[in-house]
Amino acid sequence: MGELLLEIGVEELPARFIEPAKEAFASLLRERLKASRLSAGDIIIMATPRRLATFVKNLSPRQTRTVSVKYGPPKNRAFDDEGAPTKAALGFAKSQGVTVSELKIGVKDNVEFVTVEKIEEGKATKEILPVLLKDVISQIPFPKKMRWGSEVFEFARPIQWILCLFGREPVRFSVADVTSGHYTHAHRFLSKGAVKVSTPSEYVEQLRSHHVIVDEQERMKVIEEGIRQIENEVHGQSIRDESLLKEILYLTEYPYPLKGNFDDEFLLIPKEVLINVMKSHQ
Repeated sequence: MGELLLEIGVEELPARFIEPAKEAFASLLRERLKASRLSAGDIIIMATPRRLATFVKNLSPRQTRTVSVKYGPPKNRAFDDEGAPTKAALGFAKSQGVTVSELKIGVKDNVEFVTVEKIEEGKATKEILPVLLKDVISQIPFPKKMRWGSEVFEFARPIQWILCLFGREPVRFSVADVTSGHYTHAHRFLSKGAVKVSTPSEYVEQLRSHHVIVDEQERMKVIEEGIRQIENEVHGQSIRDESLLKEILYLTEYPYPLKGNFDDEFLLIPKEVLINVMKSHQ
């Protein structure tokens, strides 16, 4: 069993697009893996404004094999009274690419038929993934999509890079003229250049060391701890707003809460107006 990592790097996504996209991403991936006869464990989706990333745990190295039964003519037409194969049996065997000796007898609706058992061995997962992942990416829904350059491909924002690894091996495919590989990009301002990721297990730490906290739970802890520090500093209490926290979570990759101020004259304005304006202009 191996681990799959797929990261779609984009220009900044609107915060409100991200959670629905995460849910759809996981659902699409799970459905396509199942339809492709690839068994998998947990599917974990992480996101920041500049990336949608998924980990697929315990992904099987090959498709499961399939066994199907093809029914031919009834037994009494396939063999004569002496047990010799008739033209019907010979023709069925030839059409299935087997010899008469490989024909078997099966029962359907209380009637005996000659049959052929077909076993299809599964393909290697690395052969299936390029088409599967390209298809999943193209189907992620957004409230609005756009095209860029000469592309006919649509996505919420232009795709800048694709990181894709199955174990240590890169999974190669192209979407919107972007080819997948070993590389991601970290913080837009605090990090420079591409960052190589050798295995899925090092992805989160590699980004953290380049000023991107890709895990939302970790990012939220940083935001909340920063708020508590400011509350202690000013001996005050913030107005907790879960929807605002969720928006901020998806507006930043490396949060650092700051204390701000404004002219006291604005305190003449009703507090509801002040709060609403500050909430609405993140």
